[in-house]
Amino acid sequence: MTQVAMDVHKRHSTLAALNPSTGEIVVRKFLTDRNDLARKLADLPRPLMVAVESSRHSPAICRWLQAMGAQVHLVNATELAKHTKGKAAKTDANDAGTMLRLMRLDELPECYLASEEVVQLRDLWRGRNALVEIGTKLRSLLRSTLARAGLQLNYSDLRGKSARDSMPELIEELGPLSAFMARVLWALLGELEAHLALINSELKSQVAAHPVASELLALPGIGPVVALGLVAEIGCIERFADPKNLHSYAGVVPRVSQSGDSRRTGSLASECNRHLRRATTTAAQGASRCRADSDAKRTYNRVKRRCGSNSAKIAAGRKVLTEVMFIWRDLMPQSA
Repeated sequence: MTQVAMDVHKRHSTLAALNPSTGEIVVRKFLTDRNDLARKLADLPRPLMVAVESSRHSPAICRWLQAMGAQVHLVNATELAKHTKGKAAKTDANDAGTMLRLMRLDELPECYLASEEVVQLRDLWRGRNALVEIGTKLRSLLRSTLARAGLQLNYSDLRGKSARDSMPELIEELGPLSAFMARVLWALLGELEAHLALINSELKSQVAAHPVASELLALPGIGPVVALGLVAEIGCIERFADPKNLHSYAGVVPRVSQSGDSRRTGSLASECNRHLRRATTTAAQGASRCRADSDAKRTYNRVKRRCGSNSAKIAAGRKVLTEVMFIWRDLMPQSA
């Protein structure tokens, strides 16, 4: 098996390969392109075992390599940096060489390589969230434009029937340039809402077809959007040994500083899956407002009295993730 390590960037990437028959290490640069990658790997003996440093461009490289029949391992860039720290020079060739050396020693710091199904679900979930944020920004800009002209709105929903009936008249009361921008914002908001309706319809279809996501709808406070976000961001429940590992991955565990008998908790860790933390805290808030009783709701109310709503939301989020893990594992086929 030929071992290959790749340092991936937007336009140009570098690979280091160890030829098993000669023991020679070959370093090559290639365009971050499927065809050029195939050309650079064409003369290497098969099969290939490839280590790819994680970055925003690595998913495409991993898919191309898997299509070529290679065994792909995604490398944790943060852990890899610890092995390259202190070197006289940091170059792409050195990074690829370090990954190759760690691969030979069986000490490669790997991270989760999401399947194509998980990648697709994440694109749907994250894309929807980004568009919702854009819609919030458009609403704020439109409200600010009207407020500067002294026009007050008597409704909170800018896409409701009252807004649709009166907004064109309000816009005409603005000055020419302000009215021009207000019309543009109003049109963009309408188009965005229409596309979000399509996205929400597709999202509900995906949840109904997903065995775990559809089961999560039974939990208090969890709707289709949050259910899809949880399963998409967790990806594979088998990679978590227990709920505490899942809590850490979601970033809902406060940092701990301990020395002797002294123990203090601090802020939440910054290195986490922030998308999963968003889904988790949204689920916790939903559970706290839901009429149905749950562990998350009881935890929220208990912690809120002592530490406030923010800490309560995080504590309730841990309860939500624990329930998600148990439900997911119960649905997994039992080994004989």
